[in-house]
Amino acid sequence: MVRAILDGRKTQTRRIVKTTPSTDTTEILHDEGTDWREWFSHSGIVLPKSWTIKCPYGQVGDQLWVKENFHLGAYVREPHAQGAAIAYAEGKQTCFRHMTDAEMERCRLKPDPRPWAESKTIPCLLMPRWASRLTLKITSIRVERLQDISEADAMAEGANPTPNPKFPKLAAGQHVRGYKHLWDSINAEKGPGEHGYSWEGNPWVWVITFNPI
Repeated sequence: MVRAILDGRKTQTRRIVKTTPSTDTTEILHDEGTDWREWFSHSGIVLPKSWTIKCPYGQVGDQLWVKENFHLGAYVREPHAQGAAIAYAEGKQTCFRHMTDAEMERCRLKPDPRPWAESKTIPCLLMPRWASRLTLKITSIRVERLQDISEADAMAEGANPTPNPKFPKLAAGQHVRGYKHLWDSINAEKGPGEHGYSWEGNPWVWVITFNPI
């Protein structure tokens, strides 16, 4: 997915909506943010105009930053440069991060002085904000069922086309099928209920559209 963003093929991401439509208004947050009336209308629930809820991943205009696997090189102190080099696992792109001694002391990651090919890869979950090279600006947010994704949106998710084994020459639906496999590889074993958050379970999802900046 990092490669898809770098290539300009990924401009959408979907995330699980942890709250489900309900007539119990205690589940609805009275706050400014995304209007959920359309979402609740799918279940026949009329939502008062005063009730709205915020998307936990941000609002239109907010910026998101991307975590990815990376390497952190040795910390150097030179007259012209003080800091550490970073190499990103995808594409092996490198950059130099200027850091003071105090900033380096606050960094819990241990620099690795070995060459990139020999150094240890730091998993994406441990990437701090300062090490990220990708920043995304949210342009729209909506809520829908997972299986409502269109072929165009599946392409915007960066999904690779997966041909139908029965009709391999049929182009229609190939990206949706690819996204289904991608989604289940990440979410199939998560969530409550028999199907959890799998494609078959067809959960509600946040659809977040963004532009890299």
